[in-house]
Amino acid sequence: MSEFSESFHLRTKDKNEGKELLKRIGVSGIVFEPTNGWVTVIPDGELNSQISPMSSYNGTILHYMYAEDHAWMINLFSDGNPLSSFVCAWDPEIYIEDASLNIEELTKFLVSAELQSQFEELFSLNDIEKIFEINLAYTFAKSVGLEHYEWLAGQDITTHWEEIIENNNGAELIKA
Repeated sequence: MSEFSESFHLRTKDKNEGKELLKRIGVSGIVFEPTNGWVTVIPDGELNSQISPMSSYNGTILHYMYAEDHAWMINLFSDGNPLSSFVCAWDPEIYIEDASLNIEELTKFLVSAELQSQFEELFSLNDIEKIFEINLAYTFAKSVGLEHYEWLAGQDITTHWEEIIENNNGAELIKA
């Protein structure tokens, strides 16, 4: 089975902001404990339909998606405004959409300043073998300090919410 993960990460140390965002947009979901200055929020259902409401967050929010067999992408928003986006797809041919990529905005969130040159190289890769070899999506997530990004998606909440909460200390199901 191939991985499909999609999540939103609020740049905050306050878990309540994630809870309040879900309630404000009227969607159930799971909110995780803050880690490295990010609060992960996974709204229930197909997340692509949640990008617009979630991006309205009054602060910085990162949308992360990784479909192991097809693509990975990120969207960074601040106060509802898009700051940076990147898409790398490989089904059937490699396709990279980086016209709205803003490395400067993304590098603000690096865990370590020493990673900046490596980070910039990540987004210049266009060789599919190299992208798979280093798992570009995971490398990015680790570089910015995300913890809750693997094997998590809104489409899994209905059937696996108990397992997700059990395996992630402090994670909470929020009902709309």
